[in-house]
Amino acid sequence: MGLARYVLRRLLLLVPVVIGATLLIFLMLHLAPGDPARLILGQRRASEETIRNIRQIFHLNEPLWKQYLLWLWDALHGDLGRSFTFRRPVTEMIVERYPITLQLALSGWLISMAVGIPAGIVSAVKQYTKVDYVTTIVALSGVSMPVFWQGIMLILLFSYFLGWFPSSGFAVDGTVFDRLHHLTLPAIALGTSITALTVRLTRSAMLDVLNQDYIRTARSKGVSEREIITGHALQNAFLPILTVLGMQLGLLLAGSVLTETVFGIGGLGRLLIRAVHKFDYPTVQGLTLVIVTVMVFMNLLVDVLYTFINPKIRYD
Repeated sequence: MGLARYVLRRLLLLVPVVIGATLLIFLMLHLAPGDPARLILGQRRASEETIRNIRQIFHLNEPLWKQYLLWLWDALHGDLGRSFTFRRPVTEMIVERYPITLQLALSGWLISMAVGIPAGIVSAVKQYTKVDYVTTIVALSGVSMPVFWQGIMLILLFSYFLGWFPSSGFAVDGTVFDRLHHLTLPAIALGTSITALTVRLTRSAMLDVLNQDYIRTARSKGVSEREIITGHALQNAFLPILTVLGMQLGLLLAGSVLTETVFGIGGLGRLLIRAVHKFDYPTVQGLTLVIVTVMVFMNLLVDVLYTFINPKIRYD
């Protein structure tokens, strides 16, 4: 019952967070220079009457506070408005593109977990050895390399010179193999960018646990090193690791802007870039709402998972 109350309380607290974030983006967009009505009409010359009609249709002649409340009321009913640039409902575009971003994000996240956690554990167990130094240097190199640079290097090597993988695009209607073929390079670029952080965090968390008294006691009792690492140390060190992994997945799901741009993938990240360049208010606001909602729910999910990983944790 304590967990249910905690989840309900957190859900209620998420409401002002989401509203505050969307309000901030709304004000930043609408206070920027430029006439939204003329942006909707594009480069065409329009009469003042046409511009007035556009402002009335999109409620642009209303005060900012009323425009925001009207947009928020429609958003609560699943209507995020109509894109100025694409002339399509924003909700429809998000639903259409989100699966692409989801597949890319999950692929990069799984690569980060599959490489980062084992490497961090080995680095902690082999502290101050050549393995530890090499892992640390590789992790620092991964943090230092921008995602767009990694993407370009991967395209040059595996697409241009070797011809193993496509350089851009995504096989939306293709087979599973086609999708994996297109996702390989973007997922590696995206996963590498967060693998370094996973390695460093896993190493630090494991070292902190391995230096605890109960670990030394277990060793003195003759418990095998493998059981100490997998049965004692990793279980206790996994809580801070889980926190960062959950935040990373939330960020990746929010939209891998640079990766999608470099590889020409039509996901939410690329849509957001185009919407910002075109001052497409409804699209940017709708994407912001999705991004913030995903992030806060991922944080809540991580907190709930704590109770399953460590039964000692209780929410009263």
